Amino acid sequence: MDDETTSRAWTTTAELAAEHGLTVYDAVYLELALRRRLPLASLDVELVRAARSSGIETLGMHHA
Repeated sequence: MDDETTSRAWTTTAELAAEHGLTVYDAVYLELALRRRLPLASLDVELVRAARSSGIETLGMHHA
């Protein structure tokens, strides 16, 4: 988390959660990876799928 995460919770993060069928908790990680242009490390299948469909590099799951 960073200083901008809280201010985006009810906007960008909520939109990502709805768009990808994620919990807001998981969407926080996706939003941060997107905003910072960082890879995402997760074993959560849905989060990995959402990250990949958003163009984010994923680490930790090869066949999601």
